[in-house]
Amino acid sequence: MGKQVYRFDKDGYFREPVIIAPDADGKYTIPDDCTDVELPQPCFEPRFNREKGAWEDITREEWLAKQPPQPRQKTETEILTEKIEVMQKALDNLILGGDA
Repeated sequence: MGKQVYRFDKDGYFREPVIIAPDADGKYTIPDDCTDVELPQPCFEPRFNREKGAWEDITREEWLAKQPPQPRQKTETEILTEKIEVMQKALDNLILGGDA
């Protein structure tokens, strides 16, 4: 049976969970870039502090502030309204023979 540990990069940021196997004596050797300290929940940008032996994290608000703004998607009504306007202009051009 294995043991789950948590790998972090050179700056301490979480990278991935890892399953390690016991040695012949049944003992687990945790790699230098891993810890068996569980991640905080919820976690947004967890970073392991080796000196404290604990995970540190940012708040949800801090994480959201770092995210690029997402463009608002048009509603179905807005899309249909635009299509109707384009069709109306095309009809006006056909019927009136130019810009109306």
